[in-house]
Amino acid sequence: MDSPSNKRRRVLDRLSDLPDCLLHSILSHLGSRQAAHTSALSRRWRHLWRDVPCGDIDEREFVNSSWVRFEDFADHLLTSIPPETQLDAFRLNLARGKDRQIYLGSVAVAADRWIRRGLQRFPAAVDICCSHYWNVAWREYESITPESPVSAAGFTRCLPTLRLVRVGIMADFGKDLGRYCPVLQELYVKRCDVHMDVVASPTLTSLTIIRPRLYGSEAGPLRIVAPRLASMLLVLSYIGWKDDRRVKDGASDPEPLALLAKASIQLMGLYEYRRDRYYWEAEKLLFVQSMCCFLALLPNVANLRLSGFTVEASLKKKSLQFPPLHNLKTLLLEECGVGTTFQILTSILRNTPNLEKLGLHHCIFLAAPPNEMRKKEQEASKSRPLFLWCKKLKSIEIKHQQEDQPRMLKVLSEIRDGMLRSWWRKVSISTTIV
Repeated sequence: MDSPSNKRRRVLDRLSDLPDCLLHSILSHLGSRQAAHTSALSRRWRHLWRDVPCGDIDEREFVNSSWVRFEDFADHLLTSIPPETQLDAFRLNLARGKDRQIYLGSVAVAADRWIRRGLQRFPAAVDICCSHYWNVAWREYESITPESPVSAAGFTRCLPTLRLVRVGIMADFGKDLGRYCPVLQELYVKRCDVHMDVVASPTLTSLTIIRPRLYGSEAGPLRIVAPRLASMLLVLSYIGWKDDRRVKDGASDPEPLALLAKASIQLMGLYEYRRDRYYWEAEKLLFVQSMCCFLALLPNVANLRLSGFTVEASLKKKSLQFPPLHNLKTLLLEECGVGTTFQILTSILRNTPNLEKLGLHHCIFLAAPPNEMRKKEQEASKSRPLFLWCKKLKSIEIKHQQEDQPRMLKVLSEIRDGMLRSWWRKVSISTTIV
């Protein structure tokens, strides 16, 4: 007969009454070391952590421990996974403490061993993040068994999700992406040492490339060949890039990304305090122009965010041409130049006839010399658009600094002049002064 204390304990411990599959799902959201500590809770939990379909090696859980202890734990964790287990996820996070002295060569060897062992369990998602190490590499992991020949896809042939942060990536990885990862759907690459000139995959639906550290003369123009791509995020810097290493439509006329519905492109690179500022200014103009050509490859994009599309003095001589995007409904311009006489903004409005939502956040206003500005304003006033735009515009969201308020009023006046009064009255305008 159970004592009252045992009955009370059984009532309070309702978590242990859940089936193993639910407990495994709960433990998969913990780090592997935390999951292993649950073995001390009760006999019910003693071996549950071993069957969790997730391998999580996180150095942040060993901040106050030695590297040897962390390495032993990671080796034990991966060797204790049953051979027949197929992982839902394999995560490796290396965040070396500032006071920890480690020979980086041993880190690279250990990381390569853990990645190989993790991939042997054919995980559905791989997440590798290296906060301080730069010599951890992602390479070809071929599966070689007596029963099967060498396969290029190898242990990644069932991999739909891959996330790489601050790791070295093998040459031709993007070009052979469809070969090494034949079912890959989501690719996330952030601040990686990579020679990437082409991203080609017949199955890729989501692509994120953030500040790749491109180097080497063999890197060509970045081209995206992904017929199923639906979402894309690019954060790129133009500083130090050569003409043949920019995102642009190459000589072979790349195919449009017909299924792409959502895209965000951010251009980075400051040169205001560089001695060779005007050289980089000319380089940035070419880079931004090549990006405008790239936008023409997104004919069906419905949601677009552009950031950093501006060039300073060069715009007084040349103007950027925005490609026609007839399916675009939501556009956010963040820290983008609108032109000395708003010629860039009007070019956008003319080429987005179905635009419904427009965001203007921290617009860049470029001041031309007084005589030139006066001449351009007179020409602009004489040549008002002969056609109307923004027939379906519903809302405008504005964020600007206090000193830019008079200029933003001119921007709104420019937009209003290209619309019928009945259309303009339906537009809701929200303004935030920061």
